[in-house]
Amino acid sequence: VYSPVLLSFKTWKRHAFGGGTIEGELYVIHDDVALPVLEGACVSVSLVQNGQVLAKMDVSVPSVNYYSTAIIPVTLKVPEDIEAGQARVVMELRHDQAQSVPNDMDVFVAPKDFVATHSGGRVALYDPEGTTRRALESIGLNVHKVTKMQSVTGSRLIIGREALSALSSTFIQELLSFVDNGGRVLVLKQKGEQLKDSPLIPQGIVAKKYNSLFVNTERPGLLDKNLVNRNFFLWNPVESISGFPVTEVFDIEPSVLEHTSVLANCGYMLEYQVVLEHFRKKGSILFSQFELIRRAQNDPIAATVLKNLVEYLRSDDHTIGTQLSGDVIFADLDSEAGLFPASLTQGIMINGHNYGKVSWEKYGWPEGRRILGEQKIINGLGYTGTVNPVDTANGFFYMCPPAGAREFYLEVKNPVDKELWFRVFLNDMPLGDVVVVSPDTVIKTGPWQLPGGKEPVKVTIESQADLHALKREKPVIEELVFQKMLFD
Repeated sequence: VYSPVLLSFKTWKRHAFGGGTIEGELYVIHDDVALPVLEGACVSVSLVQNGQVLAKMDVSVPSVNYYSTAIIPVTLKVPEDIEAGQARVVMELRHDQAQSVPNDMDVFVAPKDFVATHSGGRVALYDPEGTTRRALESIGLNVHKVTKMQSVTGSRLIIGREALSALSSTFIQELLSFVDNGGRVLVLKQKGEQLKDSPLIPQGIVAKKYNSLFVNTERPGLLDKNLVNRNFFLWNPVESISGFPVTEVFDIEPSVLEHTSVLANCGYMLEYQVVLEHFRKKGSILFSQFELIRRAQNDPIAATVLKNLVEYLRSDDHTIGTQLSGDVIFADLDSEAGLFPASLTQGIMINGHNYGKVSWEKYGWPEGRRILGEQKIINGLGYTGTVNPVDTANGFFYMCPPAGAREFYLEVKNPVDKELWFRVFLNDMPLGDVVVVSPDTVIKTGPWQLPGGKEPVKVTIESQADLHALKREKPVIEELVFQKMLFD
């Protein structure tokens, strides 16, 4: 909405516990041509949640000439007794002549005990510096600090922030045996060089520096428990990393997905990974590159993500393939529930630009997924190119079918004016005949029989690729749009 005198609130600290503050700068931007000088104005700045004013301050505005801006520091004290959730900083100008429309900005507030966990069980922690211990204790965890694997009681272990390089080779070998026998380990944020040099990191996984203001979570209800998608955008700043939730990420090869799940990702087309779970025999290792530890005591969002990570570590619900509860609507990320967390390497791309759930709340969903084959980002705007141009393209994903499902169907749209074909593989074995889809049609195809048992199933779809379109800067793959996966 256009406002001749515009009010805006600039802050890097958008999350606060009860008893803390929301701090920033109020911008009063004078663009009212009917008023040469804005004098004697006042702005009320309020913190509002569910229609209730939690805090308020009146700010006197100095004289502002036309086409100029006044910048005024603002601090709002957050009450102790509040509900956890979204709130708004609301700005309203009071002046007899100036034309101005109220403006607001979303923030997140929570009571101090919002993330407290009251589990009595101790969690083993390797943390020579002690910074991770303080962060975990701040969310109510009972921490048992260890210096050797023989001291670990139970089947769970946390490796503290930037502590990986302090592990001896003996400790690492004992840790891997611990995992092979059913143990689970959470490795919190490490420097890239620590990950590069560690034998804990499987082949095909590399770390790289990458600042991302927003992170997309996979598997609803896991890392985003008690949060919404938008909470994973712009966290409270800490020294040297500003407001980035993540500053170093993973980059994986397709073969990694045979033994590793991706629980969070980021970047153009979600090409980088933030949280991985690598499965070894009976156990697994979680790697999280979220910047959590230095934020846990003053950012309720980061503290909640840390709590959710630890709760997942302690749970018994760990599986490499996404456990589906019913039919899937492709390109609806909540419905997919983590089927395509590394879609560039999986070769099944969303039919539209993709920053994940954190950016789609406003804009709705694309119409489906295309089989494009493995892709790469070829410039900073997120355009993709084929890795190995061929006449056919393959896309794959791993899943655990819904309980009792014996077979599945695919609802497929052919959006072009020529016949297109595809075929399905299960666990790399071809299944059934080639399916031909007529031009400009949507059909339900199948069924394909599912193997029994509880093991994850690898589904691969192969289709033709038109890589030779004329007058194109890069190859174009003309593909079917897969809209739904239906189970029976």
